Amino acid sequence: MAPEGAFHFDVENSDDGHGSKVTTIKSHGRLVAGNSNDITSLVKPLIPLGGRIVIDLGDTNYLDSSGRERWLA
Repeated sequence: MAPEGAFHFDVENSDDGHGSKVTTIKSHGRLVAGNSNDITSLVKPLIPLGGRIVIDLGDTNYLDSSGRERWLA
């Protein structure tokens, strides 16, 4: 188990009810410059596989300016 506040994520695969694939990445903890490449490394290989990729930041309790710039650009 990750320490409280440490960044980690869960990956959930499902379909949208119409036969299309959906991959949901739920992030938890603090997303900062030092760990933003973790989620990038996870997402990039999913793109050519098709389907929707949902990044759920609902349980991300802190996002520093470098993390914000990476994800809101």
